[in-house]
Amino acid sequence: MSKSLKKLVEESREKNQPEVDMSDRGISNMLDVNGLFTLSHITQLVLSHNKLTTVPPNIAELKNLEVLNFFNNQIEEHMQANPEPPKKNNDKSKKISRKPLTAKNK
Repeated sequence: MSKSLKKLVEESREKNQPEVDMSDRGISNMLDVNGLFTLSHITQLVLSHNKLTTVPPNIAELKNLEVLNFFNNQIEEHMQANPEPPKKNNDKSKKISRKPLTAKNK
């Protein structure tokens, strides 16, 4: 891993930066970026213009990630982790009607 990538990871952790831009760094494997998957606080990760071909399941460790930019890579497949089952929503105000829709005649 280049020193500049290591510095980006360290700065993000130390300064609690929510956005990390690793675009155009020649990254071919996300697993080679030491400490990347420990940045659970980040909300945006930019990996555009690199040489990535896969997305490792470790990406799920970035629990707060909202924006993930892989533009201009060579992504061919993603490795699938065992996804967590969806959490139950206890909010009663958002009930979904199970009644079938019917057409109304005029």
